[in-house]
Amino acid sequence: MKLRKVFAVLLAAVMVFAIAMTASAEEKTLKVGVAVNATGWFADFDANNWEELVIYADMLNEEGGLHVGDDTYKIELVQADGQSDFAGMPTACMDLIDKEVDFVIETNDFWMVDGNQLLKEADILTLSCYPDFATGFWTDADGNVNDCLLSCANGAANDIVALLTELGEMYPDAHTVMYVCNADGTEGVKYEYVKKVCEEMGYELLEQYEVYDSSAPDMTAIAQKVAAADPDAYIGQGVISCIGQLIAALQDYDPDCICLASCGQSVEVLASIIGDSTKCNKIISTGIGFDKEKNTELMNTIYDKLMDKFGPETANSWAGNFVNCMKVYKEIVEEIGTIDKDAIIDYWKNAETLSTVYSDEAHLGGKESFGLDFNRMIVNPTPISTLDGGVGTFLGWYQFDVQ
Repeated sequence: MKLRKVFAVLLAAVMVFAIAMTASAEEKTLKVGVAVNATGWFADFDANNWEELVIYADMLNEEGGLHVGDDTYKIELVQADGQSDFAGMPTACMDLIDKEVDFVIETNDFWMVDGNQLLKEADILTLSCYPDFATGFWTDADGNVNDCLLSCANGAANDIVALLTELGEMYPDAHTVMYVCNADGTEGVKYEYVKKVCEEMGYELLEQYEVYDSSAPDMTAIAQKVAAADPDAYIGQGVISCIGQLIAALQDYDPDCICLASCGQSVEVLASIIGDSTKCNKIISTGIGFDKEKNTELMNTIYDKLMDKFGPETANSWAGNFVNCMKVYKEIVEEIGTIDKDAIIDYWKNAETLSTVYSDEAHLGGKESFGLDFNRMIVNPTPISTLDGGVGTFLGWYQFDVQ
């Protein structure tokens, strides 16, 4: 009788222990809010980012999810569509707040100024996929830093340096440069940054710069103005469809002018927009190439999955910005063993390198590199491709000199 009681007590203890172990290793759900322009003109950029993120989330879930301390998290993506509308993005962010997401991956900075303030007030960690120069993005009107905001890229800042470096190597006789960008409210700030970089690298940036309306561009008129200014090269920055149209139009007026395309997508996509292979000349681009020996294993894997699911047109539009945010988040929380926002930010501030989709060891840029108060931007290497005689060539990855 006593043995039976002892056995029953031991069995009960084992069951309690088993239940406790099951609870400690309980599978949880990580709700990832994605502030994206899934419709409207900016969907040309964001739609593929969303599809790539879906593929990556499915990959992680198939592998068991994120392993954070004793917990396992399956990923649930929650999309909020800003509809390529500055008034629509704050509404999209409010939707994510109402759905109580754990953190947010967001689109380009100029869409997010008002939405970021809402996310900050809700104390939600936000990872920016592509920061640029939008006034009010990092700080509010009173100069208060948005401590909830981190960036998984260094955006257009590195593009300018990489493109001008390659220009000097390929076309050493080019000296004058003109700047052409989309009208997003940051054009004046970006022009001053480009001017600073040009001066440091020995180029003359023309005082005249041209701005196009991304939603209804007249690139023929822009091309005529560029041709009249007669620079050796011009930087075309912004929406890839507009840049492609500008290249095609300018070939009719000044076929010798060199294009520095800051577009973030492959030259195959750029060539398809230009349309006429005889107009695909003297182009240096920050488009990603798909040389498996030069790219990370994760990039190659997702590219192959995009190819299988959607075909070459979508696969060649790979940019990886949203995937990069998810990749960085995964690396950090699995390293520190928690999804606590403050712990993630502390780790980020003190890290020297982080593993990204583009590089196994990407550095963080601080005040000396970007004029920020602390390390909040990951300085990924920039892809460089060329397009000449209708033939695209991926040269590799340019690494920004991190200060």
